[in-house]
Amino acid sequence: MPMASFSGQSDGVHGLDAPVAFMLENLQPKVVDRARKAARVIFGRAGAPKDLITVHIRWGDKYKESPRTAIDTYVAAVDRLLADRPRHPSREVPIFVVTEDYTALEAFQQAVVLREGWVVYTHPAAILQASRGADAPTGEKRKKNEKKHKHKPKRRDELSPVDFARRSSGALGLESLVSLILALEARSYVLTIASNWGRLIEEARRAAWLPRCGQNCTRMVAVGAPPP
Repeated sequence: MPMASFSGQSDGVHGLDAPVAFMLENLQPKVVDRARKAARVIFGRAGAPKDLITVHIRWGDKYKESPRTAIDTYVAAVDRLLADRPRHPSREVPIFVVTEDYTALEAFQQAVVLREGWVVYTHPAAILQASRGADAPTGEKRKKNEKKHKHKPKRRDELSPVDFARRSSGALGLESLVSLILALEARSYVLTIASNWGRLIEEARRAAWLPRCGQNCTRMVAVGAPPP
């Protein structure tokens, strides 16, 4: 592809091809067109910021499998990434949040609202859920609730991303792909490694960046316990 970035931001330092070119080759034109339009809306005509950091937060129904990772943990992971890069006092810290849960997005925004220069981006069309956050039941309490209400419809905070994808007749799947494509505009990542989506982003990051510049231009900090 002629551009060095999917959303239009040029990269004169490394002269890289688009970091998502390997994905675009096999995607339907509808997906590519939707991603380009979303990139313009989210990042503007200049494209994604060069120092973009992608943060993947998996909340939603994840409490049914393991305790949720606290938002402070994600913020601390971003601080780890920033500690290793020179930063001018007036430079922005652009962060693209990937999540299925509005509650998680709002918690992250609130946690960083006083951080100077931190700017949070996201793809709202890929977020359809608002969980109960820390109030969600876990462990034995959750099992008792499931047994008691097993014949009742699921509440929105109990629905999985698969449930939402089915209910949206595929629309959520399209927007989730768009969010994944935009996430790969970053070189630095904070990923929920216990999540299938987090591991997918990690595989895509490695496929997109490592062949071009190795570990010299990309870094990932994993949060949450890895799957057994």
